Amino acid sequence: LASGDFGTVQQYVNLGLYNGVGGYGQTSFVNPDLRWEKTTTFNVGVDVGFLKDRITLIADYFVKNVYDKLQGIAIPSWTGFSSYQTNLATLQNKGIELELKAAILRPRTANGLSLDASANIYHVKSFTKKLLNNGLERNRQGAIRVWDEKKGSYEWVAGLQEGYRVGLDEIWAPVFDGLYRTQEDLNEKSNLANLFLPTSNKKVKQLGDARWRDIDGNDTLDNRDFVFVGRTLPKIMGGFSLAAGWKGFSLFAQFDYALGFVIMNQIRMRGLSQVQGSQNSPVDVKDTWTPENPDAKYPRYMWANYGRNFETGAGSGTPAANFFEKGDYVAMREITLSYQVPTGILTKYLHNRVRGFKAYVAGSNLLYISKYSGTFPEVGGYDNGKYPLPRVVTFGLNITL
Repeated sequence: LASGDFGTVQQYVNLGLYNGVGGYGQTSFVNPDLRWEKTTTFNVGVDVGFLKDRITLIADYFVKNVYDKLQGIAIPSWTGFSSYQTNLATLQNKGIELELKAAILRPRTANGLSLDASANIYHVKSFTKKLLNNGLERNRQGAIRVWDEKKGSYEWVAGLQEGYRVGLDEIWAPVFDGLYRTQEDLNEKSNLANLFLPTSNKKVKQLGDARWRDIDGNDTLDNRDFVFVGRTLPKIMGGFSLAAGWKGFSLFAQFDYALGFVIMNQIRMRGLSQVQGSQNSPVDVKDTWTPENPDAKYPRYMWANYGRNFETGAGSGTPAANFFEKGDYVAMREITLSYQVPTGILTKYLHNRVRGFKAYVAGSNLLYISKYSGTFPEVGGYDNGKYPLPRVVTFGLNITL
């Protein structure tokens, strides 16, 4: 259960002895009125074939509504607890999936050439239909306020907002606009206050520091100057495969892909911002600003990102929008090549002692086609050095006696 086995029953634990007397206390603040989540699904699809089913198309569209969604909400600390679980929201998922299969070549003989291909693509969006009434506009939760240059006003974005697409996977970040390279640059922005600086003087800046874009033009850099970078969940996902056969040989190749999401190489960022001294720095540090290298690409290199030149904090802030990368990839998920010895050869030379003999070599997770600078692009958002899936190559024999 999402609420645990005893989500609606108050539990108590032994808190030990005080002055020789045992004590018991609550482990959580229980809501006895919790209800089961309810789901309704609308699904419509079509399955058609062409050219005597040599080409088939499957299309599926669905709308799924989840009512009385269980979620914990923050409550005042004077209650003695930090959260309270309730039936909070109504969410909706909409999606479409397409699959195309084609028998490109059909064998004219038993061992003739065959070639089949298939591909699929799917896209899903999630929307917030209803939230617990909290007195805020659109009953928003977890949203941030930014300056909308097109509307010329401040707008609430991301998080959960009634009637809006779920924005929990949205990335909003400040924009890095080059460096302060001359005294004239410093003078031009002398009144700009960077509220993310750890110093008492928020207007302090030096040659080689990052120039941050003041989106709302109020001479203050804060969350309101963040811009939309992208989403950590892919916009579309899918895969495709090929299968070929000829005279006992068969080849199968399967690929999958994800497009339309962003990822942050956090290992690279931590090295540039020097917030974790126990790790190696990336080669990019050779192109950071120094008096001897005034035309460098990146800001000056400081311990613990003290100048807030790469992100808004010291390892826990938001990196510059410029450092996020496209996570788009195509993965070579599996390739298998096999050979089935013809029955006639086995009969002729082995006199039916062996009825079947097949040799194969198979590889999985062999290759990513991606521009991402890290090693594992499959999960969007912050990549803290996830281990990639291992490459596996398998050789085998199937013998039937």
